[in-house]
Amino acid sequence: AVTGPLAEPATAAVTEPATGAGPDRSAGAALGYARDVLDGIVPTPKGRATRAAAVLTRQALEGAVCALCRTAGFDLDKTTMESRLIAARVLVGADDADTAGTAWAG
Repeated sequence: AVTGPLAEPATAAVTEPATGAGPDRSAGAALGYARDVLDGIVPTPKGRATRAAAVLTRQALEGAVCALCRTAGFDLDKTTMESRLIAARVLVGADDADTAGTAWAG
């Protein structure tokens, strides 16, 4: 499990997976939405709940890493997630950043 700053809800925007548009959601809200998908509260096509929850969870992780980098003053908006995870190693330490990287990569 990820602990420390990467595990705390972030305020970064998370968007709808298919379109890249939609209401702003914090990382914590995206995780709650993923939980609702898995619990059947949010209707999904048959057999798609697990995948939908995984996408939402990955977006929440991306939002948390982006928020962490922004808070530290890093301007990484136009970089890859891999680059952001390298920056996270400096901010939270290699172990937590590597755990986040493994979770992100699936």
